[in-house]
Amino acid sequence: MLLFRYLTISACLLASLAARAQAAEQAPITYADQIRPILRQHCFKCHGEDEQKSDLNLSTYASVLKGGSAGGIVTAGRPSASLLFEAITQEDPAARMPPNSPPLAA
Repeated sequence: MLLFRYLTISACLLASLAARAQAAEQAPITYADQIRPILRQHCFKCHGEDEQKSDLNLSTYASVLKGGSAGGIVTAGRPSASLLFEAITQEDPAARMPPNSPPLAA
């Protein structure tokens, strides 16, 4: 009987841990939690509240969606088709954003 209780408790614990892991994997990516810190570190010097080269301000989600003087920079649901993605993944260091910097980590 004690062995049965132990196995039941163990099975419930494993199921609970698996459910938590799955929920953590499905947590949505948000601008404030995941994107803004990256942009703050690499982009706000030229595209933040103080300065907006090419009229591009990346400091808020709304301003990212608005884009800059070249128009929109993100494509909803298709990140690799976005101008922002293309700019940070350019092979040519002179064309890549931030300019003359190493590529951002994947």
